[in-house]
Amino acid sequence: IGFAKKDEWVQLNALDTAAVNFYATFNIQKVIKSASVNNDSLNLRMLGTANADLGLFTIPVDIDLEYSLNIKENISQLVEKDVQIEKLIKLKGGKLKSFSSSESVVEVEFKIQNPYGVDFTVVGYPSTIFINDKEAGSGDIKNTIEIEKNGEEIKAVSVYKLDNVKTISSLFGSFFTGKLIYKTTGTLLIEILGYKIQFPYSFNGELIKI
Repeated sequence: IGFAKKDEWVQLNALDTAAVNFYATFNIQKVIKSASVNNDSLNLRMLGTANADLGLFTIPVDIDLEYSLNIKENISQLVEKDVQIEKLIKLKGGKLKSFSSSESVVEVEFKIQNPYGVDFTVVGYPSTIFINDKEAGSGDIKNTIEIEKNGEEIKAVSVYKLDNVKTISSLFGSFFTGKLIYKTTGTLLIEILGYKIQFPYSFNGELIKI
């Protein structure tokens, strides 16, 4: 399903041991096919040859190693990392969509792209929004978002209903200062390769009043 390599030399003293990290590259389609058999883990076997430099001469050493890879845990770590570096989600901006004495609404727009070559779903982003450092309300994405493996980036929107009792001072104050700084904190829910993963997610920006 792929190959592994170790470019750097590892130097050992006589009768010594060391932990060695190999860098592996997988064919994602082959991993998907194998993962359908073992839902929780992928049993891997690495076969190859290493060169042992003994000073006066070099000899080949056969490598035959087996280990288990927790697929869900590794996928979760990969997706979370990609989200943090905006490889998966790119924030476009937030808007104060409506403002009244009874209810105010904020919409935050972002785009989702697919760097993986497999279908996945953004199930939700239940989250709390803070405006000018004050808790203002809660919300979620409008709809579940299906991302196809060969599809283009998709526009998505999170909608937040504000508690006017908590936010009225910030909203009115913005008409004098001209700024509404927001921050959201919540849990991003994603389903990929049949695995349901979730992790904390947060973003911030300045609201545009319309």
